[in-house]
Amino acid sequence: MKVSKLILPILSLALVAVATAQTYTENASILSALKDTSNMRIYSPEFAFNLDKQAADPDFFINNAVFNPGSGWDNNINLFQYSAGGNLGSYILGTQITGAVSEYMRLSIAPTIDASVANGVYSFSYDIIGGATNLATDVLATLDYEVEIFDSFALSISLSTTGPVSAGQGAVTTAVLTNNTGRDAFAFGPWLGLEAGGATASMPAVFAGDSFSGAMTAGQIVNTSHSTHTPDNSTPLGNYQVFGGYTGGYHSGDFLFVNPVNTTSFEVVPEPATMTILGLGALIAMRKKRR
Repeated sequence: MKVSKLILPILSLALVAVATAQTYTENASILSALKDTSNMRIYSPEFAFNLDKQAADPDFFINNAVFNPGSGWDNNINLFQYSAGGNLGSYILGTQITGAVSEYMRLSIAPTIDASVANGVYSFSYDIIGGATNLATDVLATLDYEVEIFDSFALSISLSTTGPVSAGQGAVTTAVLTNNTGRDAFAFGPWLGLEAGGATASMPAVFAGDSFSGAMTAGQIVNTSHSTHTPDNSTPLGNYQVFGGYTGGYHSGDFLFVNPVNTTSFEVVPEPATMTILGLGALIAMRKKRR
């Protein structure tokens, strides 16, 4: 990952030059973009940079981010440019940057890629434009990126969950990961959704601390822990679906949220002591009817 630095000379009242620096760091040198995202929960390959400014550095402005396509660029890749909306994510272009700053700034997001685009690696860069005023047009930094186009990301995820469980007991979800991409890829860790009525929205959940995270060779199968949902005394009895999957990608900077190939659920039942009391109640009621 390349780091770009801006050196700004400033003059004190005594006309003594002082050199200071801001640091611009790409969030990733290369990310994946897909033509088929039908198995994705969240798909948003994002090109961004981290800006670090010390308190002693002079205040300045970022006024634009200019996209520079590389040789062989296909316009059908059609990156969404944040600067077209006058911002870099939470930063509004032309706003003075003062004091000590460490901020993540967004440049563009890759959409689902048009089928006409040839698979492969495409390079591009951004010139970060700004300076001492909100009208300045200095090139503060040039940031280099690549996007690799693929048909899809075929990480197969199969989930299973233990049950039934009662209050205080954990329903443990595990995952079987299969790398069907035909090449090396990465799996980073589990994700959980908050759908209304689903397990995570209805009861406490924790991710397993030892879930697999790392590279997978083509065809590799990994059995790994995923998460645990634990009902409490306020959790309504019934069946709960686990809305979750796994994150991964072709490159270490990717963060694709992949859906599982199946659904998994578990049942919350009364505690054993409660079931005994209910059973006694039913028995007493039956005996009263016989009299």
